[in-house]
Amino acid sequence: LLDSDSQCRVYDESIGLHETLSNLARTSGRIRSLQQEWRSLQEREQQRQRDIDMLQFQIREIEEARISESEEQDLNARKLLLQNREKIHVLCESLLEQVLESDQSAIANIRQIQRSLTDLQKYDESLSKYATSLTGWQEELNDFARRIDALYRSLDFEDESLDEVETRLDLLQKLKRKYGPGLSDVLEHLEKSKKELDLLLHAEERESEIARSVAKEAHEYEILSSQIESRRQAAAGDFAKRMEVQLREVAMEKCRFRIAFNSDSSDTEDPMLKSYPSNGRQSLVFEIEPNPGEGFRELSRIASGGELSRLMLALKVVTQSGNGQCLIFDEIDAGISGRVAYRIGERLRSLSGQAQVLCVTHLPQVAAFGDQHFVVRKKANQDRTTTIVDRLDGRMRIEELARMLSGSEVTETALQHARELREQVEAAAG
Repeated sequence: LLDSDSQCRVYDESIGLHETLSNLARTSGRIRSLQQEWRSLQEREQQRQRDIDMLQFQIREIEEARISESEEQDLNARKLLLQNREKIHVLCESLLEQVLESDQSAIANIRQIQRSLTDLQKYDESLSKYATSLTGWQEELNDFARRIDALYRSLDFEDESLDEVETRLDLLQKLKRKYGPGLSDVLEHLEKSKKELDLLLHAEERESEIARSVAKEAHEYEILSSQIESRRQAAAGDFAKRMEVQLREVAMEKCRFRIAFNSDSSDTEDPMLKSYPSNGRQSLVFEIEPNPGEGFRELSRIASGGELSRLMLALKVVTQSGNGQCLIFDEIDAGISGRVAYRIGERLRSLSGQAQVLCVTHLPQVAAFGDQHFVVRKKANQDRTTTIVDRLDGRMRIEELARMLSGSEVTETALQHARELREQVEAAAG
C-alpha cells in the first residue's frame, strides 16, 4: 500500500485502464527496443568503419584466390602424380606395350584367339558365344589402353610444375588457418562476411529507418498517455469520495483522501533520447489528511499500522479487487468501538469473496465474521518460549469469543452474548 507504483496499479485497474495501459506498454516496449538498436549503431560508428575495412580485405582475399570446395583434393592428387612422374611414365609405357604395341601384346593374342575360334566354331556352333566375349575383352583392353595413354600424356606439361601445385596448396592452407578449418568453412565465411558488410554499409539507412519508426511509435505513445492522464484525473474526485465514505465506516471519520498527480517533464525533445515509461508519463500517489488542519501527506509519512490496515480495507472495498490474493490485516481494530468493529467485520467478510483474508484482531465483533477462527498463544517451558496456534470450532469458538467479550473469565452471560453474536453474523451472511 505504501508503494506508489502499487497504488497506481490498483487505481488504474479500478477505473478500467487495463487495455489502454497494455497498448501503451507494448508501444513503450517497441520504442525502447528501437532506441537500443539506434544507440548500438551510434556507439559502433568508429568500430563500424574498422569492421568495414576488415571485411572488405577478407572478402577480397578469398575471392581473388578463386577456390572451390573440392580443389584441395584435386591438387593433392595432382601433386602425387607430379612427384612420381618418372615412375608413372615407365609403368605406362610397360602397360601400353603389354596391352597394345608388341607382337605378343594382349590385343594381338586375343586377335589370334579370335581367328582360331572362327575356324573351330565351324565344327561346333556352341563356341560362337565365346567369340562375343573375346570381342568384349578386346574393347575393354582398348579402353584401358586409351586411359593409360591419357595418363601418360597428362604428365607432359611444360606449363605446370610441382612447385606451382605446392604453392597453390600453401595458399589454401593459409586460408584454412585464417577462416577454416576446411575450404567449405572458408567459403561459408565469405558469404557471412558479405552479409555483414552489406549491413554495415547500410547502417545509416537503418538509422534513418529507426528514427522514422520511433517518431511514429512516439506519436501513438503520446496519444495513449494523454488518454490515460485524462481518465485518471477525471475519476480521481469520485474515487476520493468513495474512499472517504469507507474510511468513515472504519472509524476514520475526519480523514480526507486525495490522489496527487505528477507529470514527467523530459529534459529533451529528441525522440531517440526521450524516455517512454510503460505506465505513462504521469505518476500518482495516495495522500491523506487524518485530521483537519494537518495537511495532506503521503501514506508512508503519516499512517500508523492500524490506519494502514483500515486504509487497505477501504481501498479493497472501493475497488472490489482481490484477484486471488492473500490479504493480511493487522491491528485493524486499534482504537475503535464495537459498533465500528462490526462494520469492519462485515467488510472483511465481503472482501473474502474476492481474496483470501487473514485478520489479526482482539475484537470479537471482527473475529465472529471469520470462516475460520484461530487463537494464538505462547507457552514458556524452562528457557524456551513456544508459539502455539489452535483452530477453534463449535463450542471452543464460542468460548473464545466469550473470553474476548468479557476478559479472562468466561461467564454464562458472555457465552450467551457470544452465541448471539455468531447467530447475528450467520444471519447477516444469509
